[in-house]
Amino acid sequence: MKTIINKIFLPLTVTITLLMTGCIDLKQDIWINEDGSGKLVFDIGLTKQFKAMMDMGNAFEGLDLESEDGAEPEKTQTNPFGDPEKTIVELEQSEHVTSAHYKEKSDGKFERTIYTIELSDITKIGELMSSSSLGEGVNELGGEKDSSDELSVKKTESGTFVVTAVMEGDKEEGIDAGGDEFGMMQEMFKDAGMTIRVHAPAISHNGKKKRGAIVWNMTLADLSAGKRLEVNGEFRGGKSSDNTFLMIGIFVLGAVIVLGIIVLSRKKKKQPSDPLRA
Repeated sequence: MKTIINKIFLPLTVTITLLMTGCIDLKQDIWINEDGSGKLVFDIGLTKQFKAMMDMGNAFEGLDLESEDGAEPEKTQTNPFGDPEKTIVELEQSEHVTSAHYKEKSDGKFERTIYTIELSDITKIGELMSSSSLGEGVNELGGEKDSSDELSVKKTESGTFVVTAVMEGDKEEGIDAGGDEFGMMQEMFKDAGMTIRVHAPAISHNGKKKRGAIVWNMTLADLSAGKRLEVNGEFRGGKSSDNTFLMIGIFVLGAVIVLGIIVLSRKKKKQPSDPLRA
């Protein structure tokens, strides 16, 4: 009974909910420190409908039911979308995790669970994700992936850090990217997708720079069409620079100087002529 639920009922309902609501939004933010330590902020946003489906899945997991062939029920990992406290306990068991905590908030469309994980070695981030329920949960939603496609941070001989990952939809089951259905899904899923952001000084990358971070993003519409996005970037450890406020400051200073010149010029023109010179 439990096998039937896990293999047929839950995947089907998850897929239907995904298509109808644009149900999930995942963000991964990575900080790389100079000493090789770092931080991962894993932000999971679920719509209320999808969260209800996950909670129902948790209820089924709690049933001690045998499979059809009489074998013992399959052991399941902690669901990071429904039980964050257990997920934190699991994460803290890793020797590379120095601290882990979570918070929950609502942004109107999504109910978000945000995990903040401090690591003594940022290069262990891939190992942590692949062995934890966080990575398992994402794989269940996005389908099975090759191990080489997972988020990875590696340190080079020169002391820099190379970040790689692949975000890819199912090409065989994907919709036509040139059809009307894709346009409809783009509109439905415009606020949902998968995002990776690295907050460190960039040497090279194929992402986009935004507010001091290097960003890669793929929408659920792109994933549904089987599109592929490769994440590649090389970074130095340390704080990334955001020139936005500097540029705004320079613009404001320039505007003040120009305005001052105009005001002084007008005052000069309005000054009365010297009567002694008349």
